[in-house]
Amino acid sequence: MTELFLEKTEFDCCFPGTAVCVPLENTVECIVPDALPDVLEILRCVCTVTECTKSADGDRVRVNASVEACVLYRSEEGTREVLRLSVPMQAQAEGCADGRYTAEICLRRTECTAPNSRKVSVRIFGELCVRPILQEKVALPVVVPGTEGLEFDVREVSGACIRDIVQREFSFAEELELPASAPEAAAVLGISAAARDVDCRIIPGKAVVKAVIDYRLWYLADDGVRDALFSMPFSQILEFPAIGEGDTARISVSVAALSLREEEAGRIWSVTVSGSVCAAVFGTCSAAVIADAYSTRDAVTAERGTRCLWRAGENAVREHEFREVLECGGRVISAAAEPLGILRGDGKLTAEISVILLTDGGEGTVPVTHRVSAEFPMEGELLFPEVTVTEVTFVPASTGAEVRGRIRLHGTELCAEQVPVVEKLCSEGPRTEAHIPSVTLRRVAAGERYFDICRTYSAPLSELFAANGLEPTDRVEEARMLIIPRK
Repeated sequence: MTELFLEKTEFDCCFPGTAVCVPLENTVECIVPDALPDVLEILRCVCTVTECTKSADGDRVRVNASVEACVLYRSEEGTREVLRLSVPMQAQAEGCADGRYTAEICLRRTECTAPNSRKVSVRIFGELCVRPILQEKVALPVVVPGTEGLEFDVREVSGACIRDIVQREFSFAEELELPASAPEAAAVLGISAAARDVDCRIIPGKAVVKAVIDYRLWYLADDGVRDALFSMPFSQILEFPAIGEGDTARISVSVAALSLREEEAGRIWSVTVSGSVCAAVFGTCSAAVIADAYSTRDAVTAERGTRCLWRAGENAVREHEFREVLECGGRVISAAAEPLGILRGDGKLTAEISVILLTDGGEGTVPVTHRVSAEFPMEGELLFPEVTVTEVTFVPASTGAEVRGRIRLHGTELCAEQVPVVEKLCSEGPRTEAHIPSVTLRRVAAGERYFDICRTYSAPLSELFAANGLEPTDRVEEARMLIIPRK
């Protein structure tokens, strides 16, 4: 038996591995400083990641983060006071064999209590999600013109292959200034940020990334808690050696840490923003792949198998309208919502958001936070899933408000296409069959292909089409009588 040579073409194929999610949890207790009055009631605790570092050691990924917890409380003297605590968070995940990964840390919820009037306890729950980036060369056998006596079942493969997935860190400073109409801030409670309208222009070796980053600043004013919104353009030129001429990329921008410094008392702050840009680089793949083969001259056997080819699908957008009746014990004067993160599992993605109500407590506004989630069933993978919340409105109710809004999940669909291929093609030499008639009549059975019939009778596919007036693109008609030319 002689093995026949099959020419192959190789594609660089990159794809995200199975995500490893590790829970984060830490509790810190703090004695109220002598300069502050006793605690009567905890009003709110706002947590902000101020520092986040990632490192890889072999197949382990370590993340160290520093979280600032800002506790707003009502004192026994009737005043509102702010207490700040620093909470360290650490975690590590395994499963990144070659040290390539994307990693994100997400704060899920916070519990804040006052065991006594001079002590505050803050407990933070979060999650570290690490996803290894796997890369391999996929070899596919392709048709070589002029191979005498061989007939091939050919599958055309084309599309955007994921050639590489890379993550780059960034850091920059931004200045935020309260509008002249807004009251001054006595103390900042926290800040959050999220990117939107991400756009990318590709030049060889580089990506010019543009987006808008929305900041929400929570602060304490004389009349209670206020929030201020700022939208700032974001632009970065990032080095991506894997990007070549004609390539495209899908981009995701995430903010990992925010650090505030006051520039002008109560009105202007400098915020240092740290985060990462993830880019999936796509190159076009196109080939006529041999899925099966037979010979009209020799006794040939074909070993068949499959190859997995990861490709990019469409930009997917899923929406969910939520309607929740939330209790807050006061008159609601405004409502806002912010994304918390995404949970994976059981064939679905769960998007979690935080709904924040500002209520008039008689002594000024008080924030009340609620969690709302939405489930999105997923048949495949979604690259760089992101959550945004829009159209948030509220209708006051007797003990709170009915809040409505729209949760949008968007990202790039990933397609793991199983391509049938010939693994090995062997010849046992010329056929030694007895004389057979020059023509055979054959009725097409259910599920048969023209290629299957020709292989059974060692008939050239082109002659079958010619004898029956068929075109290669014609649909197979069940129960049709075919004329099969024979040698």
